[in-house]
Amino acid sequence: MIDRVCSRDVDGLLRSFDYALATGLDPKNMAAARVPEEIRRKVLTRLWDGARRAFLDAYHGAVGDLPGLGNSDLLDFFLIEKAAYEIGYEAANRPTWLPIPLNGLARIIHRLRDGNEGSGL
Repeated sequence: MIDRVCSRDVDGLLRSFDYALATGLDPKNMAAARVPEEIRRKVLTRLWDGARRAFLDAYHGAVGDLPGLGNSDLLDFFLIEKAAYEIGYEAANRPTWLPIPLNGLARIIHRLRDGNEGSGL
């Protein structure tokens, strides 16, 4: 049970990074729009990647050898489930945000298809 709760907390935070990235890249974000898109995309993508990696490294370091908590397959399952939930939510409530969970789900699927390890990266 604890592995399910922890994985859900982790997947929620990882998915939040996608929303933070999308907000920074949104051309309607007046503060962000002051920076040229190419530079903004490069900087924010590096920040997104670094934040995800740092969080996952800290998480895996903290759970260490605790049974089930370092299970990347379980975390991938919850990431897919969370992105699928977000797709339904955004379609019903904020259709303009629909690309955020769709892109996140596509990244997860491509990573799993290509056989890359590392939950959500």
